[in-house]
Amino acid sequence: MLPPSEAARWNPALMDLGATVCRARPRCEACPLARLWAARPGIARGERAAAPRRQAPYAGSDRQWRGRILRALRRHAASVEEEGRPPLAVRTLLARLAATPEERARARRLLDALAAEGLAWRARGRCGLGEAPSGGDEATWPRAPAAGARGSPRERRATLECPRLRG
Repeated sequence: MLPPSEAARWNPALMDLGATVCRARPRCEACPLARLWAARPGIARGERAAAPRRQAPYAGSDRQWRGRILRALRRHAASVEEEGRPPLAVRTLLARLAATPEERARARRLLDALAAEGLAWRARGRCGLGEAPSGGDEATWPRAPAAGARGSPRERRATLECPRLRG
């Protein structure tokens, strides 16, 4: 239905059509697309679309929890990049976000859902944003700098990336 090279003109044309034809009282007889529209017979019989359902409150919702999980993973990802820290432990994430066993179970379920959607990963007790680190072996993950380590994050990262300097 969409002309391959005309998307820039097609979209505004459909908006104009909707503004003039698809109104509270539709004027289907004036619509050039009416014969392609599956709902037209129902509208002709006087049927009306159901009113939109109200969205559930955000506070306490899975949407809010997913956002909290992603925010925690994003904050930790910055420290992984800058300080060479290992990926976040799942138990640490759960301890930061959830106070009760029910909340921990919910956060774990939502973390698994985020991983299934490709937004996060969870493996061997660790988690993070996107895909799991390459190699998949904990030995390839960066190690945290030793207590009292000196140097800039870049110098510490170079030490972590070079096997000879790891010591």
